[in-house]
Amino acid sequence: MFRFIPVLVLVLLTGIGIAMAAEYQKKTIGDMEVIALLDIRNEGNPDLLIGLTQAQADQYLKPRALENSINAFAVRKNGRIFLFDTGLGKSGARKGGTLESLVQAGIKPEDVDVVLITHFHGDHIGGLLENGKPVFSKARLLVPRLELESRGGAEKVDFYQAYGDRAGTFEFGETSYPGIVALEATGHTPGHTVFRLESGSGRLLILGDLVHFGNVQLPLPEIAVTYDSNPNQAILDRKKYFAMAAEENLPVAGMHLPFPGWGWLKKDGTGYEFRPLE
Repeated sequence: MFRFIPVLVLVLLTGIGIAMAAEYQKKTIGDMEVIALLDIRNEGNPDLLIGLTQAQADQYLKPRALENSINAFAVRKNGRIFLFDTGLGKSGARKGGTLESLVQAGIKPEDVDVVLITHFHGDHIGGLLENGKPVFSKARLLVPRLELESRGGAEKVDFYQAYGDRAGTFEFGETSYPGIVALEATGHTPGHTVFRLESGSGRLLILGDLVHFGNVQLPLPEIAVTYDSNPNQAILDRKKYFAMAAEENLPVAGMHLPFPGWGWLKKDGTGYEFRPLE
């Protein structure tokens, strides 16, 4: 059973190809309350796509823009609040609204119990610090060990140091929390992680950056992006988890699918169709 509560707060702030607002949507999935948090809306550059033919571009790009947003997801589960990724944060020119969306959803930063990070790109870790201080002052921070090592270890990563003894790592296959499993998807970055959540009858697959541009990479999962550190492996990862979601009728939530980013994947020829959760 799904409960749907849309909320739009504040006026959209528009930039070059970017719209930011505090916006969230909530759903109950089994015993979990899942909250989609908008960071920004965006339109992608087709030059970021690897392997797209002209015929495919004509079919999938001309009818509409290369749709994209940055999303994070909060989950209430087993008496705790888990936050998956944190958006762009407030530093730099591209400022995101994940924190505002979280607050508008009724969750203060100090209410968050655990922050889990899919990987270390700036649009996923940018909201961890503000003015060098931890935003989530009481939360345990968990990151993929391989991702941390790829950046030179704890002493080289400022946000990891800032969280002190509340920072830790996880291995693929575990996260230390029942019903939340870290799954290997290392084509995008060396430690990129997909999370599988289960609670009662509720299940959810948090895709991280398996997909950046849904209107191309869902029907054409063989298309990679220049952000992928290993494009060939990223394609294999995408195909693997897309197939899992479709075969198991497992709902998905994507950090770059158009907000709110959750839905079902249905096999459609050699690709997939995305159907939003109702």
